[in-house]
Amino acid sequence: MDLKEDILRNIDIVDYISKFVSLRKSGANWVGNCPFHKEKTPSFMVSDSKGIYKCFWCGKGGDVITFAMEYERLDFVDALKYLWEYAHIDTTKYAKFTPDPAIKESKEQTKNLNQVISNHFQALLKDDKVALGYLHNRHIDDAIIEQFQIGYAPDGYHDAINYLKKYGFSEEQIIESWLCKVGTSGDIYDFFRKRIIFPIQDIVGNIVGFGGRVIDPQDNPKYLNLSDTPLYDKSKILYGINFAKKNVVEHGKIIVVEWYMDVIGLHRLGLPIGVATCGTALTADHIKILKRTTDHVYFLFDNDDAGFSATVRGLKIAYSQDLYPQVLQFTKISTPEKPIKDVDDFANIGGTTDQLMETSTDGLLYVMQHLKTQYNISNPVDKKKVTNSVFEIIAAIADMSIMQHYLKEISLGLDISEQILLSQYKIRYKQNKVGIRQEKQEQKSSDSTGMDSKALIHALIASENLSDYTQDESVKNALDFYQELLKVHYQKDLNIETWVTDQQSALLWRDHEVLPFDEVKKAQFIKQLVGKLIDEELRDIIKTSVLSPEQKTEILEKRKKLR
Repeated sequence: MDLKEDILRNIDIVDYISKFVSLRKSGANWVGNCPFHKEKTPSFMVSDSKGIYKCFWCGKGGDVITFAMEYERLDFVDALKYLWEYAHIDTTKYAKFTPDPAIKESKEQTKNLNQVISNHFQALLKDDKVALGYLHNRHIDDAIIEQFQIGYAPDGYHDAINYLKKYGFSEEQIIESWLCKVGTSGDIYDFFRKRIIFPIQDIVGNIVGFGGRVIDPQDNPKYLNLSDTPLYDKSKILYGINFAKKNVVEHGKIIVVEWYMDVIGLHRLGLPIGVATCGTALTADHIKILKRTTDHVYFLFDNDDAGFSATVRGLKIAYSQDLYPQVLQFTKISTPEKPIKDVDDFANIGGTTDQLMETSTDGLLYVMQHLKTQYNISNPVDKKKVTNSVFEIIAAIADMSIMQHYLKEISLGLDISEQILLSQYKIRYKQNKVGIRQEKQEQKSSDSTGMDSKALIHALIASENLSDYTQDESVKNALDFYQELLKVHYQKDLNIETWVTDQQSALLWRDHEVLPFDEVKKAQFIKQLVGKLIDEELRDIIKTSVLSPEQKTEILEKRKKLR
């Protein structure tokens, strides 16, 4: 039995899905409203005997692992981890999926510590009239405070430390959680003092870290964020994602804002679909989380120069990941009488959802329109500056048809012929970066998971049960030849198993999603992938002088026999 089978055997799919969907018995199955699209008449079916679910309207379906991936917006490996923890499965018998015991223990300790101190911060807020009054004055009511588990850290140096020690946590554990700092004398003191505390939850609702905001405008910095811990990686966490993922079906989108208060401001506006980074710029990992949740992403950053710069950086990252956000603009609704800098301002003046969404503009067009207000495009030097700025953004686009679309829009917006614009682009990017990126993207997308072919092939080679995937002798010969080429290339014996990550190995446990069902097609598919890798290695080997001409000829002859 493998881990996937163990999970499916230990989790009753009806019990699990019932935690998220109201199901009723209908004959041999269970039915309810689909959680993946809005509907009034149930079209969502769960079969406990078959261990599957299926929506007969939107078409989504699969087993309990697929449901966790879709509903919790997790990739396959994270879904496995989430479900084995949910089912309390001992993973020590699955070597590739057994986390380092020390790291696992550290994460569990930090998770427990975070929950304990969060409860303490929340209790302190209820008893502090100044901190509570500050939030109420910002139109944050008790319901929102409770929903977001907002708390307060008092103006003291040892409150959190003493409280955590009372619950049995050591100084080392408190230091590792970053809830305290070590002074020059070696004494430790609380990291958060006299601040509103925002617990930061991961996508499934675990408290992984904290952020703090001042209540006294004289204090600095305005926001304070924990450093990374074994449980908390800012580059992979979006504040509010645990709420947004639940509401994305109803609203059909997610809005990326700058800070915690902005996420809460969107909730006040009736848009519980806001997320924010935790004191860092958007990363490729953030974009991957957003893409798993929805393709309809909006950027809504502060109405200032820093907000514009953040938008440009975010668009570059998003475009490189084949995500094309819209931009919402406060400039369209801000007035001298009612200036609007951020979501909080907008919510405080009684702004409406319709007003906000009417400001939506394509991301690149927004950048170009903004730059046209900063430069005089009738001046050829200024026009060149604007052109070069938008070129930097479209250079991140891998899809040539989308790039062509934007070049046409730039041509119209700046009154430059498409032919001249394309020539300028090619001159600026002599190495044709977009074409190179697209070629790499095509190579890395040769299997349906979006992972590169090498990951799948290495996982197959490392598998001790290769016969489960194909009995075709030619495929085995091709895999053997590929390993022989790797040995030639690296001039040493190789143990490919050491190259295979948990994620790559996981591909073998979802072969029904990666490899064709039909045995013949499956063999052809694997042979096609390994053939590409063989040709890549051959090109590198032939270019080098490692082998004699006779040896190169011999290798090429072997390659011909595999065709």
